[in-house]
Amino acid sequence: MTFPLSFSKKMLEKFGNTVFPELAKRVRTQQAFYRLKSKEGYAVNVNTWLKGMTYSKEVKKIVQENKWDTIQNDDTTVYKILKWVKDNITYKSDSLTHMQTEYWQTADETLELRTGDCEDGAILILILAYFAGMNMQKISLTWGKVIGGGHAYVTYLRDEDGVEVVLDWCYWYTNLIVKFRKWFGLEENYIAVWGRAWL
Repeated sequence: MTFPLSFSKKMLEKFGNTVFPELAKRVRTQQAFYRLKSKEGYAVNVNTWLKGMTYSKEVKKIVQENKWDTIQNDDTTVYKILKWVKDNITYKSDSLTHMQTEYWQTADETLELRTGDCEDGAILILILAYFAGMNMQKISLTWGKVIGGGHAYVTYLRDEDGVEVVLDWCYWYTNLIVKFRKWFGLEENYIAVWGRAWL
């Protein structure tokens, strides 16, 4: 499976041909969908798994309590969701929680445990964004090679210029608002994309 690169007009004007070839090297073909393991066993396609996920009232309750569904700006909404996940979920490896190397939790499992590893927090961000009424074409669960190994995080196309930025709740969390974040292609810690999934 290949992941096509597309760039907004503003990005093309801003970056020209100087950094796009470098990003193209980072995006590669990989059958990464088969690495997912959850309570239901191995899932063939992460998109299908995400769309088939069931949710408790807890997810909607968190969105309503924080009034994320009333914010008119997706940049602000996603930033507040990222910060909430960082403040309320504790990073804990799958080997400690599930006694296995890799296990992808549902959003409900992460909320119940209040712990999770990289993809668990990223999945929770995605689900909270969905229930907050964000435009889900702009946000994806992304996983791939980073400095130090494999990692999962959220990527998001910001409102102002369509530039894709990283929203990482655990490895390289930053308090910067979305407007001031670097373009994903210039983030040195993120080396290659193995897969993406959307709701």
